[in-house]
Order: sequence, then structure tokens, then C-alpha cells
Amino acid sequence: MFIIDRYLLGTYLKTLAVLFLSMTGLFIMVDTTSNFDEFVAYGKQQGGLHRVLFDYYAPRVLTFFDRTSGILAMVAGMFVVSVLYRSNELTAILAGGVPKSRVVRPILAVSLLVSLVAVANREWAIPKLRGKLIYNAQNWKGENPRPMTPAYDNRTDIFMDGKAVLAAQRLILEPKFTLPPALAAFGTRLVAARAFQQSANAEHPAGYLLDEVAGGERGPGEADGLVEGQLAILAPRGRAWLKPNQLFVASEIEFEQLAAGHAWQDMAGSLDLWRAMKQASQDFSAATRVRLHARLVQPLVDMTLAVIGLSLILRRAQRNIFVAAGVSLFVIACFFVVTLGAHGLGGIYLLRPDLAAWLPLLVFMPVAAGVSQGIWE
Repeated sequence: MFIIDRYLLGTYLKTLAVLFLSMTGLFIMVDTTSNFDEFVAYGKQQGGLHRVLFDYYAPRVLTFFDRTSGILAMVAGMFVVSVLYRSNELTAILAGGVPKSRVVRPILAVSLLVSLVAVANREWAIPKLRGKLIYNAQNWKGENPRPMTPAYDNRTDIFMDGKAVLAAQRLILEPKFTLPPALAAFGTRLVAARAFQQSANAEHPAGYLLDEVAGGERGPGEADGLVEGQLAILAPRGRAWLKPNQLFVASEIEFEQLAAGHAWQDMAGSLDLWRAMKQASQDFSAATRVRLHARLVQPLVDMTLAVIGLSLILRRAQRNIFVAAGVSLFVIACFFVVTLGAHGLGGIYLLRPDLAAWLPLLVFMPVAAGVSQGIWE
């Protein structure tokens, strides 16, 4: 690695660190102010306020980096070039016969590295901390009831609803499961005092154990409920693990989907989300498909933004760092308008999900090619 590479990379990384730490600190300060009473209460139970703040915000810093990494990489690169212009260092470098492309390459290389780190963070780190990210400060431990998000099981045609959920116990309070005609032997609705989510094992598939089912105890001869030949409701007959007043409803609907709605999808890895979309029980919306495609294209979008930002600064030979900030804001605003518009159209089926996710790249890549002409020579 040459001296110029080390210098540019060092300046870039320092700028990136300052930008990220400043924005993260501002986010934590504002959020802590609005939730301070809750943190103090948790601190009395868990050994101090500092420990609570670290446990709560450490996972959220990762999500903040995920949402801002591409923009921060672009802005950091633009600021580095502006500072080099302002100090006349770039003029000296170019006067020494070093082409602009030689200056841009190490900045783009480290921008690509930042984008790849963001991918690793999105696919591995955040999903492992999903349980700490779904709930806010008012119900961080999942010990307080929160409204349940109803869900329709596409495999069994059972509509799952309830009064509330308790995340800490993976429990549905007062579940009300509406049944299809194929399960008419159990009535039109299953009403119980509570339902516990249980994973698949040797005795039963994944699903929900309904306790204190309304209608009294079940007879020993009651048969299971089948939908198109597949088990949908397991009755107590021949099952020691089921009490007479219990039923088991087989379902692949994740508890997080009932507890947090669509928010859990933002914390799931792409592979997990793809597997969930393949399950017969769940029918995901077009917005979910747009989200999955957008993850695949995100590194390319990040690099396209970096090229546009650097090209605009180099073409204008901009020395004023505030003008550079204005150019950055303009590029970011245009990017968000196009991205939100495309994703919104894809979410309501006016665009195909894959096209909606790729449209920002299709719009900005020609722009990047146009504004970067002359700096690669």
C-alpha cells in the first residue's frame, strides 16, 4: 500500500467514525431523554443505569448503522475530497501527475468494505439480537401485555386473533381462532383463556397450545381436525401431554409476527425471510418481497451513491465544505424520493416487487456513469 493510499484511507475512516459517532450519539441522547424514567426503573432491577443503557442501545446501534451505512460512506468520501481541495493537497497530488482515478479508487474500495460490513451486520448480527430489538423501552422485557397482530394461516385457513400477547412467555391472552368449514366439528371459533407457542418436536408440529378451551372438557373419542388431509387441530385423545380442556393448533406462524406485526421482518436475515415466504402457512405481502429484493441490490446502490457523490465534488473542484454538505443532502433527498416511491408502488402491486427494488439502481446508475466521465482517465 502506497503512502497516498494510507493517507486517504486514514482520513476517510476518521471522517466516517466522526460522522457515525456524532449521529449515533444524537440518536441515543434524544431517545434516552424520552425514555429516561423507564431506564431508571430497569436500572434499579438490573444493577445500574449504565448497564441498562448499554444492553438496550448496543443492539440498536447496529440497526442504526444498517440504515445509515450507505449514506455515511458517501458523505464521508465527499468530505474527504472537499478537505483535500480546501487544503490544496489534492491540487498538489494532481500536479504531481497522479490522476483523479488514483485518488478515487482507495475511497471507493473502503466504501465497498463499509457496504459489505453492513451486509454482514444485516444478515448475521441483527437477527441474533432480534429479541432485544422488537420491543420498545416501555415493554423492553416483554413482560407487559401488548396488542396482538392478527394473522391468517394460509395452510389451515384459521384466522388467529386474541386480546394481547406476553412476549416473555410467548403467550397469547384470550385467543380467538376463527375456524374454516373443514373444522366445523370444533365449532366456528376456538376461544380459550391462553395459548402458548411451542416449537415442533416428536409429539407435535409447531403451533399453539390452547389452554382452558371454552366449551368444557373434550371427550376421549374426539377426533383430530384435518384440512386437506393435514393435521390442523390435535385433540386430547391418546395424547398424555394434552389435558381434556386443551387443544393444539398446528401452525407455522411465528410468534414474533403476532407480537410485532411486520416489524420482525426488518430484523430477520434474508435467508430466514426467504424460508418463511416458502412456508405454506404464511402469505406475505408484496412489500415483503420488495424488502427481500432490496437487500440483494443494496450494496450496488451504496456504491452507485458513492460514485455520484465523489464525481460531483471532483467535477466542481469544490473547496467549500458547506457546499459539499448541501450537495450531499441533495443527492440523499433524490435517492430517498426515488427509493420510497418505487418501494411504495411495489408494495401495492403497481410495480413488480423485483422491479420496484431494482428501480433506484436503474435510475441512479446512468446518472453515476454520466457524472463520473472524466475522472477515470
